[in-house]
Amino acid sequence: QLELRGGLTQGTLGAGGILDLITSAPPDQAVTLSLDAPGNIGIAAFVRPATLLARGDAGAPITLVLPEGGDLLIRLADRSGAGGNWQLLISLD
Repeated sequence: QLELRGGLTQGTLGAGGILDLITSAPPDQAVTLSLDAPGNIGIAAFVRPATLLARGDAGAPITLVLPEGGDLLIRLADRSGAGGNWQLLISLD
């Protein structure tokens, strides 16, 4: 689990790995998540503690607006057991 703000972060997800990242979303401000990773690594965004807002694949940005703001949990997960390197850009618009 990693706590972060907007910007670029990167790493390597181990085979079968799951990584949770937490950021704060300001009220009524768009948050765009852009994942650059192999196709086996997926992304999901939750309002903490566990309400799914969106999920997707590398190369397809996800844009969310939380009217009340709050903590946003971003989960990266290896779906095939291959792992791989990833980069995640979090933009606050």
